[in-house]
Amino acid sequence: MPSDNLQRTVNKLLASGQAQPGEESVSTAARSLVDSAGNLVAQIGPNGLLTDAWGARIAALPRKKAICATKAWSGSGGVLLQFGTPSALNVTYRSRHTVTAGANNISVLFGNSAAETNGTTAYTIKASIEPAIGAALYPLTFGGAASALVNPGALVESDPLNGFFPAGSVFYIRVNYQGASACVITSYPAQDAGEAYYIGDATGGGAMTTAFGSFNYAPFAVYGEIAGSAPVIALVGDSIMLGYQSGNGDGTGYMQSYGLLALGSNQGASFSHVNLGIVGEQAGALAAWPGAYLQRARLLKGCTHAIDNYGINDVRGGATLAALQANAIAGWQNLFGSYGIKTWHCTLTPVTKDLTDDPGDNGGGTWYAAANQAIRGAGSYESVRLGFNSWLRDGAPLNPASLAPLPVGSAPGASCVRFGQAGHPAFGFFDAADQAETARNSGIWKSNFTKDGIHPAGSTAGSANAILANAINPALFV
Repeated sequence: MPSDNLQRTVNKLLASGQAQPGEESVSTAARSLVDSAGNLVAQIGPNGLLTDAWGARIAALPRKKAICATKAWSGSGGVLLQFGTPSALNVTYRSRHTVTAGANNISVLFGNSAAETNGTTAYTIKASIEPAIGAALYPLTFGGAASALVNPGALVESDPLNGFFPAGSVFYIRVNYQGASACVITSYPAQDAGEAYYIGDATGGGAMTTAFGSFNYAPFAVYGEIAGSAPVIALVGDSIMLGYQSGNGDGTGYMQSYGLLALGSNQGASFSHVNLGIVGEQAGALAAWPGAYLQRARLLKGCTHAIDNYGINDVRGGATLAALQANAIAGWQNLFGSYGIKTWHCTLTPVTKDLTDDPGDNGGGTWYAAANQAIRGAGSYESVRLGFNSWLRDGAPLNPASLAPLPVGSAPGASCVRFGQAGHPAFGFFDAADQAETARNSGIWKSNFTKDGIHPAGSTAGSANAILANAINPALFV
């Protein structure tokens, strides 16, 4: 059967009368889509793109420009290109991407910043699309030119590449970076199959056999013209949402937080999305709109929903419950009021220390057993976490006129609204804490869920992030 995204597209074609009703199926051998009578509906060519006839039918549907492939993010903090030799200042990187929503005319967005940190010097880029390793390359242009200068803090988007990219297809982006010195860059820890770098310009072809280093230059996002009703999810929050320690605790693998895993395997490939998490950030960042989101706000275009996990750094920083509630409300209001983004907030997971392996509360490094944990910062800190979670579970009651938070159990009425009701800036919550704790409000991580008492570790089946992902119901993103 077709993928969910492809099936949704087919359904739209059927509803619009552009295709005949029938039970569609995909023949992977022939790479074709046929109807129940065996008539060819679409065919994927050798370059991985669907035929023009199918692309024309898709293009006739209502479309919007939005992120359409995995690995859309703004980075966290910033790193330097440091390879130690002048020749390494001319480097080509190859990143792997999966199409999350069938898209026409894709373009690739690059930037000279990492999260909210601008680069320190300008550099020049060239880029190309590689439909499959070893396949013919499709050069990208920038305003018709073969290369583009990217100034500190600037965004540069390629010209659209004509054609239709079907949902679920995999392609690679080669980008050549040439700079006069090391500088802050958008980057990610890459370990996916086929990802590599080459000293020199390989955007026109050539083998890339050197494995990726720790951090490497990568696009901000891949945009395309997707179905007008397709959801695009913004992941907002701290290092937990970013996916810190999600590489199975050993630093390997693209960072996959529970928010990302909830959007599908293979880096959230079932939904278009962008990850805007930053290490150490508090809810006040989203509340202080747009000051702390000047760079990242540019990636919210086309987003329809948000998964928000802000809060645990506020708790660790000594915020009161009232202050945390106020910042959360302001953040929801900014997302909904500025972009119409519907937000679901996640309950806050525990913060513990391991009494056996980490009695000094230094961040651990080995798996924490539930029996050996104690709540870190017990007392007022934990009461704020529990109070915030209880408030979320009660629908985050607030006064719609003043947006002031109301106590748990407040009577519903004109002066008290909850998630999803008119006048409330958010739409629901996901109970990540219930998936993480040994029991509700225990304050203790389940065994082998964390290595530092703060971050859920791992992303494979049965790991903390995989389990926490069960708290999120993607069916709500409609």
